This record gives sequence, C-alpha cells and structure tokens, in this order.
Amino acid sequence: MTMTMTPHPPRPPWETTGRGYLLGLGLGFIPVLMEWLAGAFTCASTLGVRSAPCPDPTSTSLQPFFLNGGLFLYATSIFFMFSCFVARPLRFVAYGLLTMVFVAPIIAVFGCTAISGVAHPLSPG
Repeated sequence: MTMTMTPHPPRPPWETTGRGYLLGLGLGFIPVLMEWLAGAFTCASTLGVRSAPCPDPTSTSLQPFFLNGGLFLYATSIFFMFSCFVARPLRFVAYGLLTMVFVAPIIAVFGCTAISGVAHPLSPG
C-alpha cells in the first residue's frame, strides 16, 4: 500500500508575508491621503491665527468632504482589519492595517499641518 501526498494548491500572491503586509500598509495609507487633501483645502483663517472668512468657496466645500471622508475610511479600515484577522489567508494584510491604525493618525496630523502651512502661508504682520 503506497501513500500519496496530495499537493497543496498554490498560494495567492497576497497571502505571502511581504506582499500582504505591504498591501495592508497601502490600504491603511488611503485615509492619510484624504486627510492631507483636507489640509490642502484648509483656509488660513481656520488655522486659529486669523478670524477672517475663507475667500475661496472651493476650499470651504472640499475641506469637510476630504476630512470626513478620511475619518470614514479610517473607521472602515479598522473594521476591515478585524475581518482580515478572521480570514487566515488575509492575516498579513491585517497586520499591515494594524500598523497603519496606530501610525496613520500621527502621519495625518503632521502632514495636514505641514501641507496647510505651505498651501496657505500666513503673511507677516
């Protein structure tokens, strides 16, 4: 009686450790990009330095869109991370998302502040 071993099916590319982790980092970086766009459309008057109204109506309408969209995507990535932990082939994607759940708010705040300062420089005086 000979015993034959059945070969395992090939693993999908996202199941490998490096690619899955990088995919999770990339998916977790999308809310950061939305927050950076919100920083680009922030008016200089809302930075706490001046109290003048925002002269650009485009910035007034787009800034809340990107800010709320980034927060929504951040919350969605947290729920997606938990669902990836349940599915074993997506476990490394979940590790990448978990990293971005902790790192993304810090990157978003510093980047949003820097971008809003560059996009709307304050005049001296």
